[in-house]
Amino acid sequence: MKRNVLVWVEAAIIAALSMAMSSIPDFVGWFTPSWGAIVLVIFSLRRGLTPGLAAGLLWGLLHFAVGKVSFLSVEQVLIEYVIAFAVMGLAGLLYSPFQKKR
Repeated sequence: MKRNVLVWVEAAIIAALSMAMSSIPDFVGWFTPSWGAIVLVIFSLRRGLTPGLAAGLLWGLLHFAVGKVSFLSVEQVLIEYVIAFAVMGLAGLLYSPFQKKR
């Protein structure tokens, strides 16, 4: 039970770190990397599908709390902020090849 709580706390920290890293300005005008996505994908590869999806979903929902949401319709908000950020956690499907054999 204690290890499971640790994974969810780590997911929340990764979501907050991703949100903070997405505020880093881009240095090249034609290329804008999403620094938070890199952190989220590495977390998903480390912890698996469910924690990765949860961290991505939480990162998308943090945009509402911070006020970085611009919307035209409900569908656009769901696709752009909720689903898109959660889908980054699908990197957790590759969880098992990245685990060490002990």
